[in-house]
Amino acid sequence: MTNVELGTGAIAYLVGSSYAVLDNLRIQVLREIHNAQLAKKHQLPGQLIKDQLNQLDGLEKSIQSL
Repeated sequence: MTNVELGTGAIAYLVGSSYAVLDNLRIQVLREIHNAQLAKKHQLPGQLIKDQLNQLDGLEKSIQSL
């Protein structure tokens, strides 16, 4: 009887683990698709920060030239 219960427990664990792995894969794929869309629109956080830093550098140069 113990072996039967251990076997059913292992099957339930296998199903739960498989679901977690597949759900993690789904989340990662959706994140990559979203990041690719943002990159095309030039809206990734790193791209936005770089643009803001370039604007600040331009502002700094215009102030220093005064």
